[in-house]
Amino acid sequence: MAGHSYKAGLIHQASGKRSRYGVVGDHSCDVQSTSTGRITPLAVVAHAKILRNTVRFADAVPPLPAVRRATPQRFSAKRFNLERMLLLTGPAGSGKTSRILQRFRDAVARRDSGVRLLTPTATMAQHLQNQVAREGLVFRPGLIQTLSRFVDAFAGDRPQVSEPLFYLIVEEAAGRVNRREFARVAGLPGFCAALARAIEEFSSAGCDAERLASSMSRNGVAAPLGEAFLAVYREVDHELARRGLATRSQRLAHAAERIAREGYPALHTIWLDGFYALPDPELAVIGAMCRHADVTLTLPAAAITAPTRERLLAMGFVEEACTWQPAPPRIELCATPSIEREADEIARRI
Repeated sequence: MAGHSYKAGLIHQASGKRSRYGVVGDHSCDVQSTSTGRITPLAVVAHAKILRNTVRFADAVPPLPAVRRATPQRFSAKRFNLERMLLLTGPAGSGKTSRILQRFRDAVARRDSGVRLLTPTATMAQHLQNQVAREGLVFRPGLIQTLSRFVDAFAGDRPQVSEPLFYLIVEEAAGRVNRREFARVAGLPGFCAALARAIEEFSSAGCDAERLASSMSRNGVAAPLGEAFLAVYREVDHELARRGLATRSQRLAHAAERIAREGYPALHTIWLDGFYALPDPELAVIGAMCRHADVTLTLPAAAITAPTRERLLAMGFVEEACTWQPAPPRIELCATPSIEREADEIARRI
């Protein structure tokens, strides 16, 4: 399942999820507006209700219970041989990544293999690998990797469910539950795709079916489709457990517990760069890392929320704002006899 913390959001926008499972085209179940006369497929109406109501659920869901942390005195005693943990914030181009890369270069130059540079996507990891390699530095590619790849060794024996299989599991779960609220649209591919996306959003935020049910009962959230959605969600969680599969958030939660308990003696420094948002499962992993390593995290100043900042500061991070402004680019004029030669000159300078 895709993650939600991309640096620029471009990969998420280009993933093609909206059309991967087809378009709702069953006009046997339509709704016609009495005011405009517009005909809308009933599956789209149900999809809109699900999203509207799940947003209400998400607002009502409290943060995950905080992992017990040591007091500042005990925390410092555990980290006596480590540097302070840095939270680098600032706008794009303020030097956050440049600062991380410089520290990574220094580690590679002294042949220090106890470091890791973690990114949200494989594309960014490969880009940083190529950038450092072009500078003539030789290092193991595993020193720069994605967060998902890093936690694989700690995530247990349950592999992560693939996106197509997750959609099929949701489709079968909706059929087995057979709620009357979804009876007319449960067989439509567009509806099941929307249901899978809604469940995926809850799961990515660390909210499983039982946590959602607890929040709904505690806050008295009443929604027309709430109980039906929860029934399907529970069936999906049960089916994943039966098949020995796990969602990304479940694997992150298991990895956080193991890292906090066992640590990783071979590593002493971890940098996390390129993340745009940090849901509860990612924060749990970062909190576990902080017990055993020097951690530096970069976040855009405009993207970090007050609750996220508070939780990071409670872990022991020290926020540092990056205000460096890049020098203006050097302008070079080159006269060429043809457009082909101009393209050659541009490519040569790149």
